[in-house]
Amino acid sequence: MPDKSGEFEWKTLVELLDYRASFSGNSIAYRFTGHSESGRYADVITYKELHDKSRAIAEKLSSHGLIPGDRVILIYAPGLDLISAFFGCLYAGMVAVLVYPPGNAGLVEKLQKIIINAEPRALLSTDDIIQKFRKLRWVRWLHKIPVAKLMISKFMTKAVDLSGWDMNKLIWITSDSSGPELCTRGLTREITGETLAFIQYTSGSTGTPKGVMVSHANLLHNLYLIKKSFSITSDDVIVSWLPAYHDMGLIGCILQPLYSGVTAYLMSPVDFLKNPFIWLETISSIRKSVISGGPNFSFDLCVQKIDSKLFPHLDLSRWSVAFNGAEPIRASTLKKFSETFKNCGFKDTAFYPCYGMAEATLIMSGHTRGMPPVVTQIQNGSKKTHAGNLSVRVFRQTG
Repeated sequence: MPDKSGEFEWKTLVELLDYRASFSGNSIAYRFTGHSESGRYADVITYKELHDKSRAIAEKLSSHGLIPGDRVILIYAPGLDLISAFFGCLYAGMVAVLVYPPGNAGLVEKLQKIIINAEPRALLSTDDIIQKFRKLRWVRWLHKIPVAKLMISKFMTKAVDLSGWDMNKLIWITSDSSGPELCTRGLTREITGETLAFIQYTSGSTGTPKGVMVSHANLLHNLYLIKKSFSITSDDVIVSWLPAYHDMGLIGCILQPLYSGVTAYLMSPVDFLKNPFIWLETISSIRKSVISGGPNFSFDLCVQKIDSKLFPHLDLSRWSVAFNGAEPIRASTLKKFSETFKNCGFKDTAFYPCYGMAEATLIMSGHTRGMPPVVTQIQNGSKKTHAGNLSVRVFRQTG
C-alpha cells in the first residue's frame, strides 16, 4: 500500500475514502453496537461498502434536482446510516448539516432555528424518521386552532412556535433504499480542498445556534494535527459513544479513524448515559491499543454509576489514550477515576487533557501521549505546578 502518512496527502475527504476503498476495501471501517427491543446487536461496514453506499446516496441526491453547494439537513439516529449519508453529501459536493433527531420540544425549536439559518434545500434521513416528521405537519396545522394550541402547550414541556417552520419547502429524501447499483453513472463533481464540507452548529444552549463553515482542507489539516498529537498508529483502535452531530464525535471519532486507517467502535450516546459500563466493557473487550474519551462528566459518571461488583470483568490496561475535553477538566475527576479503576488496569498516564473549538475545526491544544497530565494551580498571580485538586487549565501545546 502506498504511504499516505504525511500532511495534506489527500486534498479532500472523498479522495481519502476512495483511497481506503481501493487499498483496504475489505477492512472494517466502523463497527456500531446498539440496543433494541430484541436485544443487543452489532453492525459493521467496510471501506468498500461505505464507499459504494455513499456514492449511491450522492446519486440519489442529484436525482432529486440538488446541485453542488446545496445544503442538506441530515437527521439520523446513532448508527452507520449517518456516516454513509454524510459521505453521500460530500461525494455530491453538497454541504451537510448534522442535527440530532428532535425528541423533545427544545430540540424541535433548535432544529427550526438551524433550518431558518442554514437555508437547506433538502432533508436526508431514514424512512422511519421522515414518517415522524410528517406527523409534525399535523401539529403545525393544529396550532392554528386556539383550543388545540392550548392543549398542545399544556402537554409540551416547552412552547414551540411552528408557524415559521415550513418543512414543505424542503425536499424530503430517504437514504434507506439507496443501493450500489446507482453508482454506475459515476460522479463528476469538482471537489477541492476549499469546497465546503459541512456546517457545524453550536449547542444553542445560551442563544441561537451559530454555524461554523468547515471545508475539506480545514478537516484534513485538523485530522493531521489530531493524528500527530495523539501519536495514532495502525496498532490503535478508536472507541466512541460521542454524538456524531458534535465536532468531537464527528471529527475526532468518525473522520479521524478513516484518516488514520484504524477501526472505530461506536455506540449510542443514549446507551452510554443509561449504562456507562458498556463504554468500559467495550474498551475491555478489544485486544489492541484503545483511544477513547469524552467530556469530563463522562469520567465522573463512570465513577458514580458503575457498580464495583462489575470491576472484575474489566481490563483497562490497553486503554492508552483517555482524552478529556469539551468542558472544564477537573484534576479531582482524573484522580478519582484513576483510583477507582486502578485495579482494572487503568493507568493515569493514559489521561490526555485537550482543548478545542468548532471555530478552529476541532483540536487546538493537547498533551503528550503516555505522560501524566500537567496540573497547574494559579493563585494570587503566582503559578505552581503540582498534583493538586483544582481544575486543569494549563496544557502542553501540540505541534
